[in-house]
Amino acid sequence: MTTRFSQKELDLVRKSGLFDSDWYREEYSDVTLLHMDPLEHFMWLGWRLHRSPGPQFDAKAYLKRHPDVRLAHVNPLIHHLSGGRSQPAFTTRPGTVRRIAGQPVVLLCAHAAGNELFGGERSFIDMVGALSQLSLNLYVTLPSLENAEYVEDIERKVSGVIKVPKHSWRHRADVRALEALFELIIRELRVDLVYTNTITLRAPQIAARNCGIKTICHVREIISHDAHLADRIALDPDCIIEDVIRRSDAIICNSRTTAAVFDTPNLFEIANVVDPAQLDLPNPVDGPVRFGIISSNLPKKGVQDFVEIARICEARSIPVEFLVIGPENEFIARLRNEGLPDNLCLAGYAPTPVEALRQINVLLSLSHFQESFGRTVAEALAARRPVIAYDWGAVRELVQNGESGFLVPHLDRMAVVDCIAQISAEPELIGALGETGRSWVQEHIAPEIYKAKLQNCLSGFIGPISPKASVDSSGGTMVDKEFAGRALANLSHPSRVTIIVPVYNAPDDVAVCLDSLRRWTDLNRHRVLVIDDGSPDPRVPPVLKRFTDCPGFSILSNDENLGYTRTINKGIRWAGQDDIVLLNSDTMVSARWLDGMLETAATGDDVGTVTAMSDNAGAFSFPVAQQQNMPAPGYSREAWAQAVIRQTHRCAPVEVPTGNGFCLFIRRKLFEQIGYFDADKFPRGYGEENEFCMRALHQGWKHLITPLSYVYHERSKSFGDAKSKLAAEGAAVVNADFPSYMVKVRDAFRSEATLALRNAAAGTFRALERERIAATAMQLELAAKGQKLVDWDSLASDLVARKAGRTSIIICAYNNAGITRKCLASLLDGAIGEDDEIILVDNGSDPESFAPVAEFARNHGRIRFIENGENLNFAIGNNIGFAASTGEHVVFLNNDTEVHKGWLPPLIEELADPHVLGTQPRLTFPDGNIQCAGVVFSGRSPLGYSLYSDIPGDSPLGLKKRYLRAVTAACIAMRARDYAAVRGFDPIYINGQEDVDLCLRLGRGEARFLYVPQSRVTHHEGKTAGRGKHVLANRRVFVARWQGKYDRDDHICYAADDMHAQDYVFDNEELTAEGIELWRPRSLTPLT
Repeated sequence: MTTRFSQKELDLVRKSGLFDSDWYREEYSDVTLLHMDPLEHFMWLGWRLHRSPGPQFDAKAYLKRHPDVRLAHVNPLIHHLSGGRSQPAFTTRPGTVRRIAGQPVVLLCAHAAGNELFGGERSFIDMVGALSQLSLNLYVTLPSLENAEYVEDIERKVSGVIKVPKHSWRHRADVRALEALFELIIRELRVDLVYTNTITLRAPQIAARNCGIKTICHVREIISHDAHLADRIALDPDCIIEDVIRRSDAIICNSRTTAAVFDTPNLFEIANVVDPAQLDLPNPVDGPVRFGIISSNLPKKGVQDFVEIARICEARSIPVEFLVIGPENEFIARLRNEGLPDNLCLAGYAPTPVEALRQINVLLSLSHFQESFGRTVAEALAARRPVIAYDWGAVRELVQNGESGFLVPHLDRMAVVDCIAQISAEPELIGALGETGRSWVQEHIAPEIYKAKLQNCLSGFIGPISPKASVDSSGGTMVDKEFAGRALANLSHPSRVTIIVPVYNAPDDVAVCLDSLRRWTDLNRHRVLVIDDGSPDPRVPPVLKRFTDCPGFSILSNDENLGYTRTINKGIRWAGQDDIVLLNSDTMVSARWLDGMLETAATGDDVGTVTAMSDNAGAFSFPVAQQQNMPAPGYSREAWAQAVIRQTHRCAPVEVPTGNGFCLFIRRKLFEQIGYFDADKFPRGYGEENEFCMRALHQGWKHLITPLSYVYHERSKSFGDAKSKLAAEGAAVVNADFPSYMVKVRDAFRSEATLALRNAAAGTFRALERERIAATAMQLELAAKGQKLVDWDSLASDLVARKAGRTSIIICAYNNAGITRKCLASLLDGAIGEDDEIILVDNGSDPESFAPVAEFARNHGRIRFIENGENLNFAIGNNIGFAASTGEHVVFLNNDTEVHKGWLPPLIEELADPHVLGTQPRLTFPDGNIQCAGVVFSGRSPLGYSLYSDIPGDSPLGLKKRYLRAVTAACIAMRARDYAAVRGFDPIYINGQEDVDLCLRLGRGEARFLYVPQSRVTHHEGKTAGRGKHVLANRRVFVARWQGKYDRDDHICYAADDMHAQDYVFDNEELTAEGIELWRPRSLTPLT
């Protein structure tokens, strides 16, 4: 059985006394049926199902109190027993730079932050410094906060620092918790771009992909020549390179040498920066010339070579000195014990480049691996220190041979000694070489050049970026730390909000409002209070009863009608110290509605209220005031709300003299200072929020409209025809108490800020139309091309000529040479029959990188090689492969798979049954867990999901043969005649949904596809770069085609396995707006 817990964790639970085996076995009867030890079951599966280990520990309650643990998918009992240390949680520290509304938010992720700073840490601080001089809101994640000076330096340049666990690229299962935490950080901070420092930080980029935002990887490794790193990642270099390309919207490389291995259009070469002003050091030679090596003192840095060179110079009586500058470690201790030459000194670690370089006249760079840049070399050149270096890696891009130093053949120690002898004999060379080197640095890698290149790169992904108007000496606008820290409040210390919904009649609208709140509000952090103010409509109580047992909801009923204002005052008192949102019962909220209001509230201590934008809230209506704004044709309300916010989120909040009570956030401190709403003047509402806000305004509070939240409003359903009279009476009272009220309102809603927000909201129509036209044009073009390239009528008539008993394995490949070769090797290693054929379709791969595979395929007798001149995508590429095939049966196989011995016969044998239209093997991840046991449908949207994904590969649930409506084309076997009958994969899809659509068209919704667990194929999943770019367009086509055609079927599979699915969750909240989200159950529980 595959396990994901350690012996240490097992012992910790045993010793705790909180796990009760007898109780657990009685409470969960499936444990006995599975013949498993109760503790092992809990550690393997039970905690994932939110099961408690015993009567003394309530797992569900614990997860509710600790939502970060729930999001991170961490065993709650282990988290509790470890005092919170075991989970990859984060801590936050405020920066000293104020977050500015409207500026893009960039999350910078560092891979290291140790007490001793080397090239990676110094390069990161340079990157932060350069970006801090641009109009960006910066947040930084660090794996450690131990180096106080380093952290404080970063804090001076950013709005916040977040400590996350030290992490690097590891196996897929180990980083899931980190991905969940980064997703939480991204959502809470409303990040626009994730920027990772080095390729090893995979989790933040995957989280960015999951959240649908752009991500950049700053590559500082030459992975093709770094065997140590490849071994640590446990992938071959080709796979690593493809993965970096796939997960990155752009790649920044720190040298031409680094960039050479990446074949992607969004590639930027930006050399590391060195500030010559900080390294303006004289280089006097006042005795023997001092040669030094400055490094981390790892063996690969060439320290052993340096010692041997010193020995040779000593033996040749060359009058020079050698200094090893770097930290003490086991390697250095061993060298000392072995004995060192008299001309060599171990100088120890120097905390800054200046302190290190002052000790030497000439730098030696002797790395055994290819340096991707050579930061120490660049710093030496800036400090007028000539460099003698192995001509290896990117160092040759820095050192001009014979002008600023000398390049010698790699590992040629004697050539290094000759250069040392020349400089010793002619010390005046040091001055000339040093000045040349410094001039080169000033012209090529100075800070202004670096900043300009970064600005140009980022502008292409998050819009135009300008320099900051005013910065301090450290690159940041200084503000009060307490204020800046509030931007991080929701991460580490979330304050609770009580949402008060007063109800009076209008039950249909109430149901819509409460349903939307349940769907779009984090009720682990906040709560909803519904107060029925004596509604006479008998339909109201049944509606409210539906929500009585919903977590996070509280329902109160007034014995008699108190009126709107007294009712909300009652709710405000009930909420204790919570902040408040007043929400009309005829509203409908959408994704992140409350998060947007809270983020705007956090922009200042003096923000008293925040009002959402609306479709229909008078002056607060957007884009057009005083009228109802309808979504664009074809868009749901939810989709339109998110589309508006995508256009407005960079606008500044609008300051107004009053908020609007249809959806109004109010800070608790406001009530403490000015009191509650005036129920005597405004007993039934209308005007009470205006008078309240004017009182607050006179006390120095601000009222804002947020550009980050859009809430729908039906208006006046509760009061009907009485609305006009109530509004007029309320306005008269406000104007009498505050004569300047109308003037302030007029000026605020005519301001440039309001106009800018309206213009941005109006741009939603244009933006959506551009997206729709582009996606539709590409899909229609490919569909037409697909019909021209494949003659389906001829293929249908030629079916009788196909070779009986032969299976054609069709592989469509786009780049990924390394993994394609592995796929072919697994097939050719006795995994197919003698008469079977392999058809490899090169779908427009890069000719140079794919050349070895192409040559191998052309020259191999078992492979038919087809070369498309361009990338025709999955559907057309496979259809072309089918057209070239000759077998009675066909298998469509992804090129990122590896088959196992005996995989093919079980798939083909089942096709002898005419009821079976297609078969799929047991697809597993490289770690052995199941990737897909077929495709099932939740009924919550037409989209299907992978059955039993990520359960252990040897679980009984994954070893059961089952009939399904659909299977995945990562590996699907079919009869050629069936495939031709529906004209193959539909090319209107672009690398997504083709397989499920094929199954539904062929099977007409019947369960005629068979999952065959006796056949096993490993799937590396998603190795082709760019395959996820058209997810939304594909889903729209699929949903439009299959909406309402078939009912759910996943419950049938689960019931057959004595399991019950619960707590369904969607993959992306923004997609729910269009009904194109993918739903799957969060947990499965045995039927009792």
